[in-house]
Amino acid sequence: MKQLIHEALSEAAAKYPQNMALWSESGTLNYTELEHQSSALANYISQQLTGTGHRVSLLMAKGNEAIIAIFAILKSGNTYVPLGESWSVPRLEKIFNDGKFSLCITDQPALFSELKLSELPPPLVTDSAEWKKATQIDKSPSADKIRVSDSSLAYILYTSGSTGTPKGVCVSHHAAQHFPAWARQEYELTPTDRIASVSPLTFDLTTFDLFATLGAGATLYLVPEKLKMFPARLTDFLEQHAITIIYAVPSTLILMLQRGKLPSRNLSALKTVLFAGEEFPVPLFNEFAEVMPDHISYSNLYGPTETNVCSYFHVPANFNDAAIPIGNALPDTDLFLRDSKADENGRGELCVQGPTVMEGYFGVDDSKANYWIKNTQSQPHPGYATGDQVSKTENGIWCYHGRIDKMVKIYGYRVELGEIEVCLMGLDWVDQAVVVTKTSSGAIGDVLVAFLLKASYKMKHQQTHESETSNDLQKLITISIDHCKRNLPPYMVPREIRLVDHLPVNNTGKTDRKHLERIVNDND
Repeated sequence: MKQLIHEALSEAAAKYPQNMALWSESGTLNYTELEHQSSALANYISQQLTGTGHRVSLLMAKGNEAIIAIFAILKSGNTYVPLGESWSVPRLEKIFNDGKFSLCITDQPALFSELKLSELPPPLVTDSAEWKKATQIDKSPSADKIRVSDSSLAYILYTSGSTGTPKGVCVSHHAAQHFPAWARQEYELTPTDRIASVSPLTFDLTTFDLFATLGAGATLYLVPEKLKMFPARLTDFLEQHAITIIYAVPSTLILMLQRGKLPSRNLSALKTVLFAGEEFPVPLFNEFAEVMPDHISYSNLYGPTETNVCSYFHVPANFNDAAIPIGNALPDTDLFLRDSKADENGRGELCVQGPTVMEGYFGVDDSKANYWIKNTQSQPHPGYATGDQVSKTENGIWCYHGRIDKMVKIYGYRVELGEIEVCLMGLDWVDQAVVVTKTSSGAIGDVLVAFLLKASYKMKHQQTHESETSNDLQKLITISIDHCKRNLPPYMVPREIRLVDHLPVNNTGKTDRKHLERIVNDND
C-alpha cells in the first residue's frame, strides 16, 4: 500500500518539525504544531464517533483551523466533506439533509443555525472552548494507531448536477494520494518551497495545495479570500511572500496579467506556474509568459473532479499552436476514446482509467451507469467517461475540443447548465429556461446567459408582449437574478437574463442551443 496523504504529513513533520507548514492571516503553524493539533483533534473525533467511515462536513473558511480539521478527519479514518460558506441556504440544506453527516465542524455558527436540518448533532465550533481543548498540542499524538485503509473514502467534493441536485464525488485514499505524490516529484517540491493556495477547499485544485505541499515539508500560504478580487493585491502578495509555486485557473492568471501590474513586480522567486480547470487561450498565455521571469516553467493540468488530475502538458513560452493540449497521461493511467471511436475529425469522448478515478457519487447506485467504461483487464476499476471531446496527435499528445454535453467551465468551476435551468424553472411564470455561455469581451472566461420562455406568465395575467413596459420586463429580470442568488453559488448566477416569447428548435424538435449561443456571441 502506498503512503496515505495524512501519513505524508506525519513523515514531513518528523523530518522538518520547525518548518513553517501554514501561513494565514490568523497566524502561522509549524509542522510540529500542525501534526500534533490534527492528531489531537483526530483522537477527539474518534471519541465522539463510533468506528470509522463517517462523513464529517466542514462549513468554514479556508484557514489554519480548516487544514487542521481536514488532516484530523483523515487520521481518524473518516471522510471530510468541504462545503462553501458562500453557498446558498437551500443548497446547503439539500447537501446536509442528504449527506448523512455524523459531525459538522464550522466557523460559521450563525449560518449553521439558519439551516433547517434533520438529525444532525450540534456542530464543533472552532472558536469554542471545546475546540481549544480538542486541539491541545500537549496531547501525545496517537492517531497513528487508527487503521485507515487505502480503499476508505478520503473526501467527497460536491459538484454541479444536471438534475438540479449537487453530486458528491467520492474519492478514496488510494485515489487521493496518487496525483500529489506524482506532483511532488514532477515539480521537484522541496522544504524551501512556498506555495500560494488561491482555490477554495470545495475545488479539487486544493488537493495539490494541501497534499503535495504538506507532504514535501514546504510552506502553504493560504491567500486571503479578499485578495482574489483584486489582482494587483494578489500579485503584490506573491512578491511580498516570495512565492515559488502557484496553481490557479487561467481566469485568475489572466486577471493578474490585465490588472495585476505584473511588469512592476519582482517575481524572481516564482519558479512554477500550474493551471487547470478551463482553457488558457494561447495569445493570452503568451502575453502572460512574456511579462514573467524567463526561468518560470508552466504546466497545463487536466482532469474533472471525478478523476482529479489525470494528464499534464509542460507548456513552453512562446507557444505557437492553436490551443494548449492536455498532454500525456499520468503514470499508471489509461486515456482512451469511448468505444475506441473517433468522428471524421478524429475526435471522440475521453475516458480515464487509473488510480485517480473516483469511487462513484455519494448515495447513488451507479454501478451500471453509462459513464463507467471498461478498457483493460490490468486496471482494478472501470474507466470514467468525462464528457470531454478530445483527439490525439501523431505524437500521442491529447488535445481538448470542448464539452459534448451541457456542462461548461465558468472561472474554472464545473457547471451543469441543467442545474441553473432547474433553478429558474422554480419561478412560477417561467415555462422553460435555457442557459448558454457567452465569450467574455475581457477574454477572462465565459459568462452565463439565460433565456426564459414566459408564455404562462402572459396567459395567467392576460397580457400581451406589447402591453408590457420596459419596467415590467426589468422587474422580471431582477426577480430572476435574485432568485438565482438565493439558490445557487455566485459563479452559477447568470450574468444576463433575456425574456423571450419562443425558443428556436432544430430539425429534431429539440431546443437549438447552438443557435442561442450564436445569438449571444454575435451580439444579436
